[in-house]
Amino acid sequence: MRIVEVARDGAILDFSTAALTPFSREELVRACAPEKELDKLEQARRFYVRARQTRTGLAQKSSEGRWAHCVLTSRAGMSGAVSRWVGSVEGLSEITQRLQRVQIESAPAIEVIQG
Repeated sequence: MRIVEVARDGAILDFSTAALTPFSREELVRACAPEKELDKLEQARRFYVRARQTRTGLAQKSSEGRWAHCVLTSRAGMSGAVSRWVGSVEGLSEITQRLQRVQIESAPAIEVIQG
């Protein structure tokens, strides 16, 4: 939910820290490391790194061993994985616009459905 909070505060619209974050195994390891004293923006950035740099995009199960590197495909003159990372960072504005138009529940799906 940190990304939603950061989006609400307007900070994610200029998420330059994500744009400056390289697609690297070290960044993923850092994003997976538990740290208590992080501000909301850094927590959101780390979640985004875990979600976008992990194979299958499972942020909750991110680990160095799941880093989504790519050696066999290229796109736009770079690794396919790097190209997807760059494209996702460029799409952050659309993500925040989408989050502004949805309802978000923090409850098990069955509870929400049964209302």
